[in-house]
Amino acid sequence: MLVFIDESGHPRPNDSTECPTILAVCIEEKRLGQLSRATFSLQRSLLSQMTLNRKEREGKASELMNRRALTKNAAKREYAESFFDRLRDFPLTVFAVVCERPTRVPYEGPDVLQAHQRYLLERVNLFMEREHPDDLALLIYDNIDPGSARNFASSLDAYMERGGGVKLKHVLPSALFSDSEFTPGIQVADQFAYVVRINEEKKLYQQQVISDPYLSTLKRYAAIVRAKTKNYELPDIEQGFTSWGISTMSADKLTYDPPVRVTGR
Repeated sequence: MLVFIDESGHPRPNDSTECPTILAVCIEEKRLGQLSRATFSLQRSLLSQMTLNRKEREGKASELMNRRALTKNAAKREYAESFFDRLRDFPLTVFAVVCERPTRVPYEGPDVLQAHQRYLLERVNLFMEREHPDDLALLIYDNIDPGSARNFASSLDAYMERGGGVKLKHVLPSALFSDSEFTPGIQVADQFAYVVRINEEKKLYQQQVISDPYLSTLKRYAAIVRAKTKNYELPDIEQGFTSWGISTMSADKLTYDPPVRVTGR
C-alpha cells in the first residue's frame, strides 16, 4: 500500500493558516498508474495553454485552488471541478489530522516525531490492520530541503524503532521523499489537505447555505474528501470510542521542549 502524505500549513505560531492540516492518501500500488494517467491528463488537457509557475506544475492547491484561481481563471476552475469529479469514485482512502495553531514554537528536533504526525500514522496503521492485514504501508512524503528531510527522517526513525511506532506493525519503518511535480499521489494529498483545512477554518460544515461561491465550492470539494475516509470503533480502548478518519488535535498535544538526555556517569 502506498501512502502519500502532505500538509496544508504547519503547526507554528507564525503560520498563516489557522488549522494546519496533514493528510494521507492511501492507494494500492496497482492503482498508481491509473491515478497518474487521470491527474496528468487533466493537466495536459486543461492547463497546457497556460504558462505555469513551479508551484502550479507541482499541483499546489495554494496556486490552483485559491480564491482568484477558482473565481477568475476558467481553466483552473475547470481543472479543479474535473479533478474532484474524477477522484470522487476513485478507489483510495484518506486520513487527516487538523491541528490547532499553537501560540509558541513546537520542538522540531530529530528526537521527537510531533503528535500530528504520530496520530496520522496510527490511523494509517489501523486502516492497514483492518482492511489490508497482509500488506504493509510505504510512506511517501513531499520532497523538502535536504536538511529538513534528514531531521524529519531521524525523528521518524526514532519513533518507529524506539518509540510508540514499534507497535505499528503494518507501516514500514522508513519513508521516501518524492518531488510533487512528478508524483500524482502527493498532488492529491496536497489538494485534499487544502480543502479540508479551509472547511475547518471557516466552519463550512456547520453552514447549510453559503452565499460565497468560492467557499461553497470548497465545501463541496471537502465533502468529497470526507466521503473517502474511514472511522473505526475501538471498544477495547473505551466503550463507544471512535477513531475518526479526519480528526482534530489541540495545540497542547504538541511537544514544545526538547527531550531530556540521560547521560551515563
